[in-house]
Amino acid sequence: MNRVVQFDKRTMDGEKVLERLLVEFDERGHTLREIGIGKDDQIIHRFPGTPTLDEYGVMQPNVIGLVGENPSRGAILMDASDLVSMEYFEEFWTSE
Repeated sequence: MNRVVQFDKRTMDGEKVLERLLVEFDERGHTLREIGIGKDDQIIHRFPGTPTLDEYGVMQPNVIGLVGENPSRGAILMDASDLVSMEYFEEFWTSE
């Protein structure tokens, strides 16, 4: 089952361009799609797609894991409270 986690200023130390990064990942923690959101909820990064900040995705080759779910060794650990709904992600993904 794919899930989506939201990185923000609290979880992206030192990030200057993105306000939020929504990352869809699979059951092994591998990144599938990304939406980077700047000021005023403007999409400034879409992977795969355009516009993009990085042709390989911001999170590649990192693996995402959730605390308490036996994540892969070396995974970027996120709390379950950082999950957002797939519907929320899809609203951004399908917007212009």
